[in-house]
Amino acid sequence: MVFNAARSLAAELPAGDLLDLGTVDNTPLADYIGGAKMVWNSGTSVSVTSGAMYIQSLAKVVAFPSTLTLSSLSLAASTWHHLYGYLNAGTPAIELSTTAPAAAYSGFARSKTGDTSRRYIGSTLTDGTGALLGVKMAASKAAYLKDCTTTPNRVLSNGMATTSTNISLSGAVPITSGSVTIVAQNLDPSKAAVIGSSLGSAQIYTLNPGGRYALDFPVDGSQNMTYLMAAGAVSGLYIDVIGYTVER
Repeated sequence: MVFNAARSLAAELPAGDLLDLGTVDNTPLADYIGGAKMVWNSGTSVSVTSGAMYIQSLAKVVAFPSTLTLSSLSLAASTWHHLYGYLNAGTPAIELSTTAPAAAYSGFARSKTGDTSRRYIGSTLTDGTGALLGVKMAASKAAYLKDCTTTPNRVLSNGMATTSTNISLSGAVPITSGSVTIVAQNLDPSKAAVIGSSLGSAQIYTLNPGGRYALDFPVDGSQNMTYLMAAGAVSGLYIDVIGYTVER
């Protein structure tokens, strides 16, 4: 109820107006963000939809009443870029930066490292030419709009290790991710594979011989997962990242 009221009020305010919603019924809203969804337009353009967000340096929720767009971007290749909302001389604006967000200051809410006037919205990756890779956002979940059997999404190709081995997801998953959506395929006809999470031994999945699985898999700041094949395997394991969440 409180969050819905805040979102409705934000939509009615002029651009950049500050909502004095630091607390409601003694409940802090320092992590508040409503709307403000990242939208991929093309390899050189990204937008943020209308919404409202708490900005740490202002200690207020700021209205962003209309979609904001960055166009004709020239970006570093194969690099994570992070999208931020802020006020530019009182006017809502967005910024795409290679500077990652800091650790969460409240709940999942993050500001840009070294600059609490920038509220983190989402992350997007460029390819080897500097073009933004296509993603579709739904709430805090992003799905890749590309062939995910290629770089950087294929994070394991014919893995044959028979002892627990780390797989880095950092090429396809931002530092702010809490979970990743993967497709895992065990091509061995008779031996099982096991994948695990750096979050603990409880997060372990057995992949049957010849099985193909789509999984939402938990990750933490290490951006690693583990795998192993049963001894005697003649074919290996493939893992492709098809999406990720962002904690914002």
